[in-house]
Amino acid sequence: MARWRQAVELAMTDAEMETLTALSRSRTEPARRVERAQMLLAYRENPSFFAVGQSLGVHHQTVERCVERAPMARCRHSMTDRIRARSR
Repeated sequence: MARWRQAVELAMTDAEMETLTALSRSRTEPARRVERAQMLLAYRENPSFFAVGQSLGVHHQTVERCVERAPMARCRHSMTDRIRARSR
């Protein structure tokens, strides 16, 4: 059964917005960090995982993970890659 759509509140300071904007336009940062910054900025404009995913060409669950992770670690730290456990 489908559940109701829940928008995640994404509160950012002006300094964080400036940092994310600079990251989203960077050509020297790793592509993953640039993509995550673009996701957070796009979600702030349009709080829809599906719409942001479609506009950036990623799956909506990728956007959801990025957005849900941002408030926990404050936006700057959500840009870092998590170390994944290796399956053997």
